[in-house]
Order: sequence, then structure tokens, then C-alpha cells
Amino acid sequence: VPLNTAFPDWTASNLSLVFTVSIICFCLGGFLGGRFSKKMSHKALILLAAAFLFVGYMVSSLIQGMESGAALAVLIVFYGIICGLGSGFCYNAVLSSVVKWFPEKAATVSGIMLFGFGAGSLVLGSVISMLIASGSVFDTLKYIAIAVVIVLVIGAFVIKVPKGEAAAAAKSVDENKKQYTPGQMLKSPSFWLFFIWVVLGNASGLLVINSAANIAEAFGLIALLGMLVSVMNGGGRIFYGFMFDKFGRKVCMTLNSILLLVSGILLVTGGISFTGGLVLVGMLVVGLAYSCSPTASAAFTRSSYGSLHYAENFGVVNFSLIPAAIIGPMIAGSLFESSGGSYDSTFLMVIIFAVAAIIINFILGVAEKKEGLGK
Repeated sequence: VPLNTAFPDWTASNLSLVFTVSIICFCLGGFLGGRFSKKMSHKALILLAAAFLFVGYMVSSLIQGMESGAALAVLIVFYGIICGLGSGFCYNAVLSSVVKWFPEKAATVSGIMLFGFGAGSLVLGSVISMLIASGSVFDTLKYIAIAVVIVLVIGAFVIKVPKGEAAAAAKSVDENKKQYTPGQMLKSPSFWLFFIWVVLGNASGLLVINSAANIAEAFGLIALLGMLVSVMNGGGRIFYGFMFDKFGRKVCMTLNSILLLVSGILLVTGGISFTGGLVLVGMLVVGLAYSCSPTASAAFTRSSYGSLHYAENFGVVNFSLIPAAIIGPMIAGSLFESSGGSYDSTFLMVIIFAVAAIIINFILGVAEKKEGLGK
């Protein structure tokens, strides 16, 4: 909205393009960060991320007063590409460094770290809204550029990789596992089945989460309640990390697929009967189900394909965000328009995706047995 106020001729498609580019570059940055980690220290990689994010945000803040087309191009390049890459570098460097300290609880620790990643957007979103209201979106971009540098420079010197006994303990957990390279992982049927499962889970979550506030308003609920979905999304990451460590991949992902199906049933029932309470509970369960994918991605990559090439492999797995980020919002927008402003067909699509996820999860279990993976 603030950008549209400054550039009234920018369309929703223009701004969606910026977001899509940033998601693609975030995934690419995560992959490149994994490759760079073989030649760069985690500290250097985090500092590189700080430089990218500073330049990206600061230059994006300078588009005020530019010609509309030029301003959009600058935003795509510096916010979409440069900031996207920097965020991906940091995401991979921090997560792949910290989980090495807790080899026996890697999934739980990943969940806690990813809770921070999700909660960050929730907290920062509120702060940014206040900054924009008191100043401008362009001043706010400058503040973010400065804040990011401060936080990441401090983080670069605080976050360390284990050495000595800690490193030996981490290595011992992997001694009996085959250490897959990215190329070997890509040839594994289990990888592609998991990839599809993540796409289904993320896309179904985005069907609802992207419009959470609007859905809440449509059913007579306070729009703020839509933010509770984000809270469930954050807390669920820790929950699924614990579930993965305690009971294994199969139980964790099966529970998640069933919860996604339950959320779809609640949403459809609430939509047909126009019962706001059912819709709200359905939305909250969607938020919980949606939280599984990032935690499961981190845990599955390490437990199935080893820690030796974890940074690179994790970067590859995260490319699942791209099709999900395109499919979910695209289907949601199309169904909303074709139904004349009703969410019933969108809710039904959640059920369809959930059923597909249950089937894929079962086939993944069969593939794991053939490959000697999982537990």
C-alpha cells in the first residue's frame, strides 16, 4: 500500500513480481551459500549476507522521485534479487552452523531456529508498520538496512561451528550413514517424493495464510485474528522438530498430513455453514500444518542424506518454496475470482492437497525402505 501510494500506476502484479523474484533469489542464495560454505567460513558468509542486505535495502530506499518504470526495475534488482540472495546466504549459514552443535536433537534445534525466522517476520512487520506510519516507506527501508548490518555483524562473531570434542560428537552421529552429495540426492526417488510433499504442504498453507486477514473479515471475525495463524505457524516449527526427533520422519509427516486434512474439513464446513468459529479453528490448524515444511526440510535433509554436504543439500531442498509460492497464491486468486468472492472452493482445494500429501507420504515410506533411509 505505501509503495502504491508513491507509485499509483504500479499494479498488484508488479508488486507480486517483486515478491516472486525475492523468493526465487532467497532459494538461490541458500543453495549458493551452501556451495560457498566449502570455501568460506560461516563468519565470512554472514558478513557477505550483511553487505548484500545493506546494499539491497539502502538502494531500494532511494527510488522515491524516480520515474515509475525505473523505480520498479531498481526495486526488482535490489530488493528482489540482492536482498533475496543476502537473506538466503544468511539463512543457510546460520542454520547449518547451529545444528552442528546438537546432532542428537537436530530437528528440535532446527525448529527453534525456524521459529525465530517466522517470529521475526511477525514482530518486524508490526515495527515496520509503525515506522511507515510515522515517516515513510523509504525512510523505513534505510532503517532496516542499518539494523540488518548491526545484527548480522554481531551474529557473525557470536555464531561458531563446533570444534574439538563437539565436532567429534557431531561426526559420530553420522558415522554409519551414507553421505550424499547434491547430485546423488537428486537421483534419489525419496528426495523427489519429499520435494513434492513439501510443495503440496506449502501451497495448501499459502492458499489460506496469504489471505488470512481477509478471510477473518469475510466471516465476521476481527482481522487481527488472522495473525494468530502466524503464531501457530511459528510455534508449530518447534513442535514438529520435537516430533521428528522423538518419533521419526514417518510419524511427524503423517500427523502433519492428517492435520492438514482436518483443517480443510473444518474450513469447508465453516464456509458452507458460515460459521466463523469453525473457519477460525481451521485457519489455526492450517497455520500449524504449514509450519511443518521448513522444519521437516531441515531435519529430513540431515537425517536422510548426512551432514557432510548438509549446507548444499539443504539449499537444494529449499527450492521447493518456488513452485509453492507460485502455485498457492495463483490458485487462491483464481478460485476467489471465479467463485465471485467466495472462499468455499479455496477451502476445498486444501482438502485435495491434503489427500495428495497423505498419498505421497505413504509412497515416500516405501521408497525409503528400498533406499535404506529414514526411521
